[in-house]
Amino acid sequence: MSHRPGHLMEYYGVDPRSLPPPTHLPPPSSDVRAPREVYEEVCLDFAARFKGEGFRYFKSKKSISKTQGDLTFVLKFDTSRWNIRGINVRFSPSVEIYSSVLADWRRQRRIFDGHGPFNAAIWSGLACGGLNNILTETVGRTYPVSCSWNVAYIETRGRIVDDIEAFIREYVLPYFEFFLDRKNVLEALIVGDKDCRGLTSIPGLDITEAIEYALCFGTLEQASAILHRRKKLLSNLTGTEVEQRFQTFRQKGLSRQVLNGPGFADEISEIRRYWQV
Repeated sequence: MSHRPGHLMEYYGVDPRSLPPPTHLPPPSSDVRAPREVYEEVCLDFAARFKGEGFRYFKSKKSISKTQGDLTFVLKFDTSRWNIRGINVRFSPSVEIYSSVLADWRRQRRIFDGHGPFNAAIWSGLACGGLNNILTETVGRTYPVSCSWNVAYIETRGRIVDDIEAFIREYVLPYFEFFLDRKNVLEALIVGDKDCRGLTSIPGLDITEAIEYALCFGTLEQASAILHRRKKLLSNLTGTEVEQRFQTFRQKGLSRQVLNGPGFADEISEIRRYWQV
């Protein structure tokens, strides 16, 4: 009997790292090593499975990464402070994509994060998030808010790691592959699926990064088209509200803290004013 990748995930609808330990404990696994040992062993096992695809394991960061061209693709492995020996050991992958070209472009324009000098490790960032955040709307409806697996039980651990691997191969590797074609990325941002669960038409890519991506790898016209599309899709915004915010920023200046803005209207207005799109 075949199963869809990810069918062994747990904690549907919540972030498992925010949960307290269960009050009704199941019988413990025969593997009663410290949760950290089990977690690190699974990290090594998982990393070995993707060595053939060119991913390197970084033990200190608990992540695997691969660089192709200017892009670096990263899979990070998180766990939980609520782990319980022999009962609950969480394994929660997340995704990060970085671009060295985008980092240089930001550096030349002195685009900082508002918290001090330019940090290339942060501002080479392009797309990121938990596995659920990079799924399309159609696929995302069938998965929990947080993608996490319990690897505590040695009796089922191999099968569970197989399931994680299948999930990554089914959804994450194609997601990485997609970003290798800049033309396709720009096209998707401008005319992509309106029902995407993300803030732009590409899951895991926020509107600020989308605009900067278009200005770096495309044209001002493409950046304007992406922003215009975002405005049309936000049913809770009227053109009047956006225009009022835009006039406010024109008069008072910008904070350039787009990601921390109080609302969509402010966010769009800041981007318009800052980039003249």
